[in-house]
Formats: sequence, structure tokens, C-alpha cells
Amino acid sequence: MIEKGFLGIKPIKFNEIEFIGDFYQTRMSSAYYLSKQFIQNILYAAYHKAITIKDIANLLAVDTNLVKDEVYHLEDNGFMDKVSEDKYITNILIHDLPIDICEKRNKLFSEYANIVCKKYMPTLFNEFVGNAFIRSARSGDLRSPPSVGNAFIRSELDIEHLSKQGIYVPENDINFLMYSIVTLACCKNNFSHDILKHYIKRNDGSEYIAVASLQKSFLQDNSIDKYNTSGEIIITHHLQEVYPFVTWHYNTFYDSRRIDLRYISNHLFECLYDFIIGRLKCNSDLLNQSSLHKTTSIDIFNNLLKHGFITESFNKNTNYNVNMITSKMSMIDLLSMIPEPPDDFKEINYNLYENIFNLCKDFYPEHRLDLFNDFCKNIHISGEVVSRVLEILLEKNMLKQLTDSQKKTVNMILFLNTK
Repeated sequence: MIEKGFLGIKPIKFNEIEFIGDFYQTRMSSAYYLSKQFIQNILYAAYHKAITIKDIANLLAVDTNLVKDEVYHLEDNGFMDKVSEDKYITNILIHDLPIDICEKRNKLFSEYANIVCKKYMPTLFNEFVGNAFIRSARSGDLRSPPSVGNAFIRSELDIEHLSKQGIYVPENDINFLMYSIVTLACCKNNFSHDILKHYIKRNDGSEYIAVASLQKSFLQDNSIDKYNTSGEIIITHHLQEVYPFVTWHYNTFYDSRRIDLRYISNHLFECLYDFIIGRLKCNSDLLNQSSLHKTTSIDIFNNLLKHGFITESFNKNTNYNVNMITSKMSMIDLLSMIPEPPDDFKEINYNLYENIFNLCKDFYPEHRLDLFNDFCKNIHISGEVVSRVLEILLEKNMLKQLTDSQKKTVNMILFLNTK
């Protein structure tokens, strides 16, 4: 039980927020709202049981009027439910686990990630990189012998094949591509649709559930915190007639961008799309524009450069290159190119789900147990697992370290022409 005024003295803060479901990218996304620490404390105050607005204000040690409008807004956007005449309860999932449970859970994640790398990754790399890797895997050595390095060179043919199908990879770098392919393969791994019943329709047109983790001192240790990521995010632009694209991104420890989609501006993707199709021009064309338009265009290019969406190349003239994987294939078509995991993964995934749920269930309120149960059915595709898989592949030299420029857009794909 939280004591009166406790959240005013020691306010909580979400370490990260994951949004599971379908997004329509607008300039006024409901997800922005959860970034405020004051809002986070309102949600936590009413998380374990339904309480009144006055009770929430007392727990936060603030005036009731400061809480009232925020609670109404949270209810209106589906983040809180009104359960009686004057009581509200939080409608998101919050992870609030003690250190010993986190350590046991992390051990389960690591064991599972090793199984993925041993049983599934050889098939995946063979499909996209070449036969050199599969030979080393069959010999039991996952440390990437010299033949694997050659596979990255020989894979230029695979890049050309993908290019003909409308997939653009910056600098034809197969290593950069494989970060996304590995992550997509993990996400494709026997997804459970039971979670769909918990999706909530938001005022901005999106439909998703919000999942948050509390920031705790022991989680700030990089050896633990690097696995705590926001997971897969798929966003459909709300104006498909003008911007027919879908963005996919999966944030992990290995990128250098912030972990929450609310920091990735919708305007940036619009500008990148305009640049790709030729609506946004630079160089000699820019010089012929009016000074106001010229300044605006220069600002746009500087912003795209700052976030790494484009890079500069210097030959006779300065040119700008797209620094993100783009695809004229749909996400469904791209996923169809990825081999399925072995049949025994259904049982392996179920064992992970069962172990995680039974380990952690006592730390979730009763009204959230059904959601947590269905959430755990997809725990094998969570950031906790994907980050560990990438870590193991790097240790085994199956993946190579990224450049600073690549870290800005790794695990991001812009799917074009979605009409």
C-alpha cells in the first residue's frame, strides 16, 4: 500500500515505455502524453486498485485540481478506466520487479537467446549471407571462422537480388541489413494473437496497449539496463494519400537514438520521403529558391543529417544519400523471405512463457494478470530477448560493430508505396 504523500516525496519514473499494437503517426499522438513524470505518477498511484481523484492527489501531495483534468484526459485516451461513480484505475501494464526476480528472469532470457542463436540463426544467415556460415555452425563452432568473413563479401549478389525487388540498403552493407533481418526474424517467431484482445482504441486513431517499467537504481547498471528496450514499433502515416509509407523500428542498446518513438518526429519521416521521391531537392536547385524557402530547405537537410536519416558524400559536388533501409516490398512480403524457426520452437517458446509468468505473476495486481499472462506469451520476441540475441551474434563475430552513422538508423525500415 502506498502511503499518503509518498509519491510527492519520492516520485517514480518510467524507465521506458513500450507501445504494442498499431500506430497512426500524427502530430498529436496520445503516446506523447505519457512522457510527463507527473502523469506517470498519477498512473502508478491508481495502478494497484481503483481510487478517487482525491486519493491520487493525496498520494502525490498535490492539490486535487492539478490531478482532475489529467485523470479525465487519461480516461479519455484509454490509459485509465472509471470503474464507479468516483473511482479510477490505471489501464496500462507496469513492470515493478525486485532485483532477485529480475536476476532470475534475466537468466531465463539469456538461456533462451542462446538457443535462438544455436538453432535458428544458422538457417537465417545461410539464407541471407551464404553457405559459409552454415558449414561452421554444423561443425559446432559459432565463432565465425575466416570463411564467414568471406560470406559478407560474396553476399553482394544477395544485395543485388534484394535491390531488384525494391529493397535499398545504404552502401550495400549486408552487416547493416542483417541487424534488421535478425530482429525481424525474432519478431516473426510464433507471435501469439491473444494479446490483440487487450488493444485499446485511442483518440488519435491508434490501437495499442502501453507497457512501462519503473526506473530503479539497480537497473541503471549497464549490464542490465542495455537489455531494457522499447521493442518493435510499426507506424502507419495517417495521411496515406500524401505519405504512403509505414515505418518499422526496433530500438535496442546497439542504436544511438532515444528509446521511445515519441522522440522520432513524424516530420522527419515526411521529409525523408519527400527527399526519396524528389519533392525535396538541394544543391543547385536550392540556390535558385527564394531566401525564405532556401533557409527552410537547408534547415530540413540539417535536421535529416543530425538524426542520421541522410549522410553527405563529397565528390565533385556535395551529395546526400539515404542512410536508412527502404523497401518497395510490403512488410508481409519481406517477412515471407525470412525462414521459419524450427518446429520445436513452439514448445521452447511456451516453456519460456510459462517460466516467466510463474516467476513474476505475484508482482502484478489481480486486474492486470490476464494482460500480463497474454503479454508473456510473446515474451520471446521482447527487447530483452532481441538485445541478447544481437549481443551473442556480435560476440561470435556473426555480426560486426556498426559505425556511428549506422547506429542512428539501425533496425529502421521505411516501407514505401503502401497504398
